[in-house]
Amino acid sequence: MLRGTHLSQHEQGQIQALRLNNLTIRRIAAHLSRFRNVVATLLRNLGLYGKNKRRGRPSKLTATARRALLREAHKGHLCSSELVKTLSLPVTPSTVRGILRATSTIQYSKMFPAPMMLPRHKIAREQWCRENVTWTVSYWMNVVWSDEKKFNLDRPDGFGYYWHDLRTDKRMFSKRQQGEDSVMVWGAFPSTKKCELAVLNGMQDAIKYIDTLESYLLPFMD
Repeated sequence: MLRGTHLSQHEQGQIQALRLNNLTIRRIAAHLSRFRNVVATLLRNLGLYGKNKRRGRPSKLTATARRALLREAHKGHLCSSELVKTLSLPVTPSTVRGILRATSTIQYSKMFPAPMMLPRHKIAREQWCRENVTWTVSYWMNVVWSDEKKFNLDRPDGFGYYWHDLRTDKRMFSKRQQGEDSVMVWGAFPSTKKCELAVLNGMQDAIKYIDTLESYLLPFMD
C-alpha cells in the first residue's frame, strides 16, 4: 500500500471509471493498491480532492491577545519573555518572536549610544592617522596605550536590543561614565609590559584623572 502520497490524475480517473462499473470501494482499493479511506475520500469530494489546504494547530492567541501583543511590542520597552509575562500570554517567547518578525512595522534592532561621533571627530582622527602613517616600529615601541572600561552591574551598556517600531525614531541610550551599580577600571601598557589596574571611585573629572596618572602611570614609567 502506498502511504503519504496524493492520488495522481490517472488514479483518480481509474477510481471514477471503476466506480461507474459498480465496483466496491474495497475492490477498487485492492486493484490500485490503495487504502480504502483514500478511495472513499476521493469519491466523497470529487471536485475538491487535493485542493483543501492542510491546517496546522490552531493559534493559542486570540485576535484580541495578538493586537495587545503588537501594541505593547511597538512601545519598544519589553523583550519577548517580558511580553509573555506582562500580558500573561499562553505562548512561549519564541512564538512571540516569530509573530513580531512577521510584522512589517516592527524590527529587532540594536540600541545605539548617544551622543554619536560627530563629523569633526572623524576628520580629526583621519588627520592624525595621515600625520603618523610613516611611524616606524621603534616609534611605536615608545607609545603607551591607556584606556578605561566601565562594567554595569544593573544592565548592559552597549549591547541593548529592542523591538523598534519602524514608524518612529530609533531609541538611543545614554552612556554614563560612572554611577550607581557600576565599576570603572583604568589600565595602560606599552609594547613589552603592563601597569597595575586602577579601580576608579566616584565620578571622574580632570583632577581625578590626573591623580590616576600620577598614582599609576608615572611610577610605572620610572
